[in-house]
Amino acid sequence: MKVRRNFWVVANLLLILFQSCTKVVPPTIVTHQVVDITQTTATISGSIQTDGGSAIKDRGFCIDTIPNPSLERYAIKTFDGNGLGAFSRKVSRLKPNKTYFVRAFAYNDEVIVYGNEIQFTTLNNLFVDTRDGKFYKMVNIGTQIWMAENLKATKLNDGSSIPHVTDGDDWGEQTSPGYCIIFNDTEEIPDIYGHLYNFHAVNSGKLCPIGWHIPTTDEWNILFNYLGGIDIAGAKLKEVGIEYWASPNIGA
Repeated sequence: MKVRRNFWVVANLLLILFQSCTKVVPPTIVTHQVVDITQTTATISGSIQTDGGSAIKDRGFCIDTIPNPSLERYAIKTFDGNGLGAFSRKVSRLKPNKTYFVRAFAYNDEVIVYGNEIQFTTLNNLFVDTRDGKFYKMVNIGTQIWMAENLKATKLNDGSSIPHVTDGDDWGEQTSPGYCIIFNDTEEIPDIYGHLYNFHAVNSGKLCPIGWHIPTTDEWNILFNYLGGIDIAGAKLKEVGIEYWASPNIGA
């Protein structure tokens, strides 16, 4: 009886020992090189090779302007699904000519794991509007230089203010320069789509930044001809992808 009791005591001790000493195996994750870098966007990818024996609950990227970005301290983070394999994300609203650090991350029920750190720097093909200090992308097309995003100025280039019109009836009755914002959404819309200006603002000759001007009909035709004609030029001027254009965004 004594031997039997000792046996069960030893067995229980071993069971407790095995349970308390189980090793947590972390997932294996890799951050890949950043590609398609522009002034304000970049495409980041990563891959999860093993899950550590516990299903991956979420994965994504941490991006910051200082090393070792993490979920606890970050400038930008993304969440990009779960499971094993490759994943990627086009990150937007970065600042031009800025160095960023990125790490892929993943977590399961046991642990949060970060991949290797990748460093990249956004491009600087920009100019500054001295009226308000805003930066704008520009692009060379043939022999011409065009702004590559919409204007969001609130002043003419002589320093006078452009009134912000929020009422549709008032907009139609304006006899002087004015601007409006789609859906009156002052938080999100201006950064993406800029402002809409009435004829009086455009015709003032003072709407564009110093050194720029509203294109003439001849200048538009030079652009269309360089891109292969008016029938296909519009598609070629579109941004690729379906973030801002309906799928399949043919011809972009």
